[in-house]
Amino acid sequence: MKAFKLLAVLLFTVLLAVSASAQINWMKNDGEGTNYLTWYVPKGSSETSYIYDNGKTRYIPFGGDASFATGYFGSTAQPPQIVKLTVTLNSVSTGKIVSTLFSGNVDVSETQAYKTFTITSKDYKNKAGQYIVVIKIQDANDQKVPSVDETLFLQVFPEVTIAKIPPGVGLIPDIPIKKDTEPEMKTKSFSKDILETDKVQFTVSATDKENDKLKYSIEECTASFGGICYNWASAKEFDLTFNENTGAFTWTPGYEYVQHTVPSLTRKAEFRFQAVETKNKDKDTQWVSVIINVHDVNRNPIIDPIGPKNIVQGEGVAFTVNAVDADKDVLQYSIYITNLPSQSYTFDTQSHQFKFIPGFTQDGVYTTVFQVDDDFGGQDFETSYIVITSAPENKVQCNDNEDNDLDGFKDAQDPGCHTDGNAGNSGTYNPHDDNETDEPVEETQCNDNEDNDGDQLKDEDDPGCHTDGDVKNGHSYNPKDDDESDQPTNQPQCNDNKDNDLDGFKDTKDPGCHTDGNAGNSDSYNPNDNDEKDEPVNNQPQCNDKKDNDRDELVDMNDPGCTNPNDNDESDIPSIRTQCNDKMDNDGDGLIDYGNDPRVNDPGCLNEEDNNEINVEYPENPSKPASFTNVKFKSVDVEDITYAGDLMAVNVNIFNNGKTNLKDVEIQATIFEVGSFGSTSDFSLPKNKGASKTILVHIPAEVQPGWYLIKITAKNYHYHTSTYRLAYIDSNTSK
Repeated sequence: MKAFKLLAVLLFTVLLAVSASAQINWMKNDGEGTNYLTWYVPKGSSETSYIYDNGKTRYIPFGGDASFATGYFGSTAQPPQIVKLTVTLNSVSTGKIVSTLFSGNVDVSETQAYKTFTITSKDYKNKAGQYIVVIKIQDANDQKVPSVDETLFLQVFPEVTIAKIPPGVGLIPDIPIKKDTEPEMKTKSFSKDILETDKVQFTVSATDKENDKLKYSIEECTASFGGICYNWASAKEFDLTFNENTGAFTWTPGYEYVQHTVPSLTRKAEFRFQAVETKNKDKDTQWVSVIINVHDVNRNPIIDPIGPKNIVQGEGVAFTVNAVDADKDVLQYSIYITNLPSQSYTFDTQSHQFKFIPGFTQDGVYTTVFQVDDDFGGQDFETSYIVITSAPENKVQCNDNEDNDLDGFKDAQDPGCHTDGNAGNSGTYNPHDDNETDEPVEETQCNDNEDNDGDQLKDEDDPGCHTDGDVKNGHSYNPKDDDESDQPTNQPQCNDNKDNDLDGFKDTKDPGCHTDGNAGNSDSYNPNDNDEKDEPVNNQPQCNDKKDNDRDELVDMNDPGCTNPNDNDESDIPSIRTQCNDKMDNDGDGLIDYGNDPRVNDPGCLNEEDNNEINVEYPENPSKPASFTNVKFKSVDVEDITYAGDLMAVNVNIFNNGKTNLKDVEIQATIFEVGSFGSTSDFSLPKNKGASKTILVHIPAEVQPGWYLIKITAKNYHYHTSTYRLAYIDSNTSK
């Protein structure tokens, strides 16, 4: 039978060697019932009553011996399989090695090794006290393989002196003495893994046969050697409480307990507990150890809110994106997604400054989602809205379709809008005249059809009537200029003493006005450059600069985000992102997306195409997977303008492209800023079917004019998905 067990052990070891990386194996017994790493005594000896804690603690009288067995041990490393075995006897009070019982290599290539040792008085130097036996095995060929340590506890009692009875004195009769036994700790040593800010709570307990009153004490390990704690001090952790009367222990380590740096993301706290009789402090229990492995918790960065930016056509805007991180991690800023044309904005990932360049004039609402990441998987997103509206028309009296002077005529029919006072002469009509009164208006030099400066040129053909001095540029002609000899009123951007690109620099100090991008090089300054936002000529686009601009470890045309070498944005912005592939916690459970790491991935995601992170209800049969559930918004339309006090109509078309028939579906529309809400009644949405619904949201009469964000949600009891729209609400006096 022993041979069969040994063969099974060896076969198990071989399988481990094939299927796993090299490691040390320590079997549970020696094949004959002797537990591994325990004290033992010869069979039939009464000394077995002095072995406690499942064979881990041994008491012997002064001068006595103590034996223990290691059990079988081996290695799964490739041959030669040599294990280094070290056995030392250490003092509990000093932590120092008293004697080395064994230190050498053991060949385990043929079979697993097994050792027994006997500690004699010579080994503990004939001194009573408390000792720890440290047994360590390690792969002798590969120091990277972690060592395996185990310990046993040995108590050697002091020598007993027996007094001799003088001759002639009779024997003293025995007097019965009530025996006071040592209390015993019921709680066994254990370990526990927690996260920072988790509350750990337990109670240690002990018993006493004489029912003596006990008090409990706690100590914390502050130093260790070879995996064993030697020096102890009273526990001084913050947020820790311990009741010495009941043994109740409570501790909540804070966010700062674990050093927030790689690889130190776990910190071990070791406490030990003992019970002592209150009336006889010499009567106490053995110490029991509790190890608490505290794992670091990363706190996500948080981006400061970015308010909406309302501008008119031709205006620009600049702002800085700022985030805070409670762990003080280094943060990386980026644009997650935007619907702005790439040529209309810039974002500096170092200064975090976003600039919308004047010149893009298409009206509408433009969304930019900014992303910030730390080096530990934490991230945050913040959405910015830029609302562009048409510039107000600056109409003059002679071109506003109104009778401003109440003479019964307006604009071209009014004599006051003609330079000669003749409304029948179309050649003298001046649509730029801001005075309809019937007095003839004297034209400016640049609109009087005369050569006022004697340069043989007049009006639109005279360079002095153009803001840039270029008569070929019809857009720069200024008929209101009353001095044909003037130099152009508008200098080039690099010579107009203005910060045209909102980068904090102008003219000679702006790198965009230098041919080499170096504002410190006066020789490269070009005062005729009419575009301060131009990149230096030697600054290549992101897709041709040999840099990994979006930190995805791909460069230039090897990056999926690059469509051509002139593309100045390496970021890979997918056209469609589902909730399970958008790097966001959509259901607020602290987990994100679909993946293979259960610590961070959301169990509600069945695959990357799943657009619902909510943990769907699974069928009663756990062997049958849940059906794929997914609803898409086909379209969401909101009225262009809604007036305060009216109902806003939100028209929604949704489609069930999952594999589950959905019941009790409801579509909601919420405007959080005004506290308004609307919803449909419950309805069923079969798989592969769609539905069109209209939600009416009441707008309070006191709402101020402006753009407001609407959240549209389709949901039932087990599923929800959301989208957003912007709508303009005007005051009720605008009707």
